[in-house]
Amino acid sequence: MLTATTTEAFRADQHPTAHGEGSRVATTRDAWQALVRLHALRGPVVLVEVGPGGPDGRRLECLTERDFAVAVADRHVGTVDRCPVYLDADADDGAHRPVYLLDVVAGAAPEATLAPDGTHHFVARPLGNVAGA
Repeated sequence: MLTATTTEAFRADQHPTAHGEGSRVATTRDAWQALVRLHALRGPVVLVEVGPGGPDGRRLECLTERDFAVAVADRHVGTVDRCPVYLDADADDGAHRPVYLLDVVAGAAPEATLAPDGTHHFVARPLGNVAGA
């Protein structure tokens, strides 16, 4: 559930959408559209955190579902249009399990990832803590 503090963090042009009961992932319209396109082109995909984040947020890699195996360190934080999102469990605990905004930002994607268009990559930005967490 998104808190008032969380929803205030959204800019009007982001059109955030929360995905499912218990999900801690909201998306911008651009990120949602990129996932829908990738799913249509490649079939089922997953987003997983790769390495440390930067000023844009936690960097995510997009993989086909068949190329991904859940590791002990991966935590499922939500699903966006049938695309599961996994983040590093220790980092998520350190951030006190916030709600994340899934977005796309300019810059080359990691080599193994399915990039939305070759010039952008997915990130997850912490927005605020989940009530009761």
